[in-house]
Amino acid sequence: RANLVNWKFYTTICPPAPSEFLAMAAWRVREHLRARSLARIATNLQLAEAFFARWPDLFQWRRPLAGSTALVGMNVPSVSAYATHLAETAGVLVLPAANLGAEDRYLRMGFGRAGFDAALAAFEAHLSENR
Repeated sequence: RANLVNWKFYTTICPPAPSEFLAMAAWRVREHLRARSLARIATNLQLAEAFFARWPDLFQWRRPLAGSTALVGMNVPSVSAYATHLAETAGVLVLPAANLGAEDRYLRMGFGRAGFDAALAAFEAHLSENR
């Protein structure tokens, strides 16, 4: 077993050449990628602010001070159970904070992805239909 572990360490000591190539390509346009990501996060945070303002009795929202994720409190008995229901009925995926070791009354929300607006709209449609 020790020989196998050593062989694995020896053969995986550096990333594959395609990964190195892609990393260098991204490095060359890093400022563009950074600006695009920051703009996307800013837009998605604005959408989230408006969403949470419309649902103050259901969510406890605190805008992240840094980064592109937040733990959002939700007034349901179990966010894990609600997340399963939401996925099955609305096709919207949220990550219960219980999966991250936090209490089951929070969900993790990320703001760095394209398509956040559509997912948030589907989430809101589900909330509106199930008041």
